[in-house]
Amino acid sequence: MNTAMKVLTAIIVLGLGTMLPYSWGQGVPGEATDAVADEVTAIGERSPKSLREDVLRAEDAVYSLFNDLNDDDAYDVVCKNQAKIGSQIPQRVCLPKVLRDFEPDDSRDGDSRLTSAKLEAEQAQHQRVLREKMLGLAGEHPELLQALQRRYALAKRLEDAQSGQP
Repeated sequence: MNTAMKVLTAIIVLGLGTMLPYSWGQGVPGEATDAVADEVTAIGERSPKSLREDVLRAEDAVYSLFNDLNDDDAYDVVCKNQAKIGSQIPQRVCLPKVLRDFEPDDSRDGDSRLTSAKLEAEQAQHQRVLREKMLGLAGEHPELLQALQRRYALAKRLEDAQSGQP
């Protein structure tokens, strides 16, 4: 895999990393961090809250563009604030429609471990399809790749700000 493809893959993984927080990591290979942005705008010291808002706007731009370019509405990504079970604190969750309305085929199965395993396998398959669609469209449409790069650069900047790095 050449460097450009590794960078693209890292951007896609990070770009989609917030979609399924229970199964997708936020990590990005270290080698991709240096080659992401062609253009950097120095704005001065920004608060983490302001940077977080920039990341969310950039993420919204990525998903909006992806949804416009994607020919399969079932994989259009929708972001909502929702609380996890047992919590009242809403968190942003971005999911393709196919997973937002997802229910296991056999929810009345007596063995909940089997139902859970089937559910996870089906979710993983939908995640793979979504990644392939995102990679394919980013390779065909420079504007989507640029939106992903911008989101990645902003997320990296936020991460650095939160960890105290310059």
